[in-house]
Amino acid sequence: MRRFHKRSHRWAGLTFLLGLLLAGCEQQEVVHEEVIRPVRFTTVEATTGREQRVYTGTSRDTAATRMSFRVAGRVSELNIRIGDRTRNNQVIARLDAADLQLRVQEARAALDQAKANQRNASSVLARVRGLYENNNAARNELDAARANAEAADAAVASIANQLQLAQRQLGYSVLTAPAECDVATLDIEVNENVAAGQPIALLGCGGETEVKVQVPGSVSYGIRQGDKVEVRFAEIENVVYPATVTEVGVAATEVGTTFPVTVKIDEEPVPLRSGLSGEVTFRIGSGDEAGRIILPLAAVGGHVDGRFVYVLKDPQQRITTVERRLVKVGDLTGHGVHILEGLEPGEKVVTAGVSQLRDGQRVRMLQHLEDPA
Repeated sequence: MRRFHKRSHRWAGLTFLLGLLLAGCEQQEVVHEEVIRPVRFTTVEATTGREQRVYTGTSRDTAATRMSFRVAGRVSELNIRIGDRTRNNQVIARLDAADLQLRVQEARAALDQAKANQRNASSVLARVRGLYENNNAARNELDAARANAEAADAAVASIANQLQLAQRQLGYSVLTAPAECDVATLDIEVNENVAAGQPIALLGCGGETEVKVQVPGSVSYGIRQGDKVEVRFAEIENVVYPATVTEVGVAATEVGTTFPVTVKIDEEPVPLRSGLSGEVTFRIGSGDEAGRIILPLAAVGGHVDGRFVYVLKDPQQRITTVERRLVKVGDLTGHGVHILEGLEPGEKVVTAGVSQLRDGQRVRMLQHLEDPA
């Protein structure tokens, strides 16, 4: 009986202690600490309505001439080097003209033979005509003599044209400079076989300098002839060349869907050469347009209701709340997305992590978008 009482006392003590522990757990409060997310932001600003676009091209002389032979052959003489300045009508290259000279000789011999046949046919026609007038020849004999004489005349004219063509081709074996020009490129060597029309050299003949670039189709619509642009060359530091748009292509080139645009240098503070790599800066749009709001693409989120941004409600405080605001977006530019409606200049917008925020959430403002991290 005594053992039973001792065990009962032990169980009662354990039960009492367990009850105290459970009561303490029920009275303990669970505290969840609020996490304040740090965010970066940018200040909404209205642009001037003009956007800068930069494209790269290569300088060349506006009077550049790409020289080539009009006949095929082997280069036997080359009188220029890159950087030389040619004289007017200077012989810059020759082809081996042996074959062309033989063609001239053959055409001249054929012409002599045709002229002999022409004289003989003319004599026969005169004789047959006399016999016909004296009733000593038939009419068909006169017609045949006249036909032979006419064929001989035609043969002489045809072979004379062949001789002229052969002589011209012989002349095409000599390449001369069109004026006083600078040799920009040279693409052949002596004893090299070239085809008719194959580029031989590029000559800059004292014209003005231009730069041709390729621009996307969407940008080409904002460029007009007469627009003023700026050109910079990597080889010439700290010099800006004013230029004017002279040509805007209306058909896409083989390079994707780009369009050719040519600008002419207006002034040359430092003389330019052909072949320099230049960056052309275009200003697209009218300066009279109303200011446009451009935001980084990462600042704009998407929802079934439309596009939205998070605006800092009290940007004067380091810790503030965000407001989710629907916006109307326009086209995507090289600097970001165009905001048409929903924002005003001066407001501050979260620029990163918008997918992890919710309306009314408290956040801690970090550096401005343009400030260093």
